[in-house]
Amino acid sequence: MSTHYGESAVRPEPDKVVQEIADYVHDYKIDSDLAWETARLCLIDTIGCGLEGLRFPECRNLLGPVVQGTIVPNGEPIPQPTTYPALALRPSLPHSSSAFRN
Repeated sequence: MSTHYGESAVRPEPDKVVQEIADYVHDYKIDSDLAWETARLCLIDTIGCGLEGLRFPECRNLLGPVVQGTIVPNGEPIPQPTTYPALALRPSLPHSSSAFRN
């Protein structure tokens, strides 16, 4: 009879494809100013969409804990719309895909 105390804590070797993707992402040098500017705009758009979503209760509910009463150590509380009055008062901006077209 063997005794089993849980799964092994030894991490298996990653799949070859996963390792190749990680190596590519880590080692690839980006020399294009356009690529850096595009990435910057994508990041700004993502942050803006997240902040805009905080105005809507349906979106804020998606950010909350899955199980009611869950406490996340070192977590940040989700701000209520009144925390950011400037966001609630500013006019809506056009969708990001059309905002940066020439």
